[in-house]
Amino acid sequence: MLNNPETALYYYDGPVIFTCRDADNQLHLAHWANCHSLGNPDGYEEYMVVPFTKELESQLSDNVLSLRDALIREGITIRIARIFWKRCDNGDPHIEYREATPAEIESYVPDQGVMLSPMGPEERVTRDWAANQTRRQ
Repeated sequence: MLNNPETALYYYDGPVIFTCRDADNQLHLAHWANCHSLGNPDGYEEYMVVPFTKELESQLSDNVLSLRDALIREGITIRIARIFWKRCDNGDPHIEYREATPAEIESYVPDQGVMLSPMGPEERVTRDWAANQTRRQ
């Protein structure tokens, strides 16, 4: 699933929040959660992974939906994907999936009200428009 990233929604030294597709082509949202001893052979990164839709992606991108509400929704299972970068399966990192515990969910999910972008959609449109105008001159 995480081997098939689609759209990076937040990027800092690598994708932190992104959409990806599973083997059945179902869309998921991945949110960076944790890392442990990345320099060691048994070091790993963990991502929370939840089923997602393009409609939810638009709401998240437009700051209509908070990160917490995107990750915690009734009727879905939150999974943890643990990526072992130093262990490879046919060139891809080894990934293990499991259901998230309630403690992990509370620890890893952002607080209520935290949005993908600190700017509202109107501010982003204005900023993007201004940047495009500057490039055209």
